[in-house]
Amino acid sequence: MNDSETICYNWLISEKGYMPEDIIFQRNKSPDFLCADGMKYEAKMLNGNSILFSKLQMDTLTDDTIILVVNKSRKEIIKQFEMKNYDMISFPKLYICDRSKYIQIQLYRETLDLLKSIGHMGESYDDLINRILNERREHQ
Repeated sequence: MNDSETICYNWLISEKGYMPEDIIFQRNKSPDFLCADGMKYEAKMLNGNSILFSKLQMDTLTDDTIILVVNKSRKEIIKQFEMKNYDMISFPKLYICDRSKYIQIQLYRETLDLLKSIGHMGESYDDLINRILNERREHQ
């Protein structure tokens, strides 16, 4: 297990009450953890202000998978969300990785403010990210 996965594994035991034998760790497969009660968890390390999903993960992770965002330096889970709410989660930067190339969405608060001021986006950062993601999905 990498550091983020280890933090999540320990959290599943200490905070969620799972016994080690109730958790299946899937190396090189998503989701990272399958639990005896049917729950699925994916560990994601916070890189600066972004999290990274591969195209394969985007295609594989089901709506009921819980994403655990880990701050490695603080050795803690800082956010949890279900994959079905992926589009509603906002981080200042979001990267989506494709195996053959990187598709990068990188927005700064100044860019957001500028786009708002000239009327090229909705009311929120989430609206803009969702529009970009939807356009990307339509062109695949």
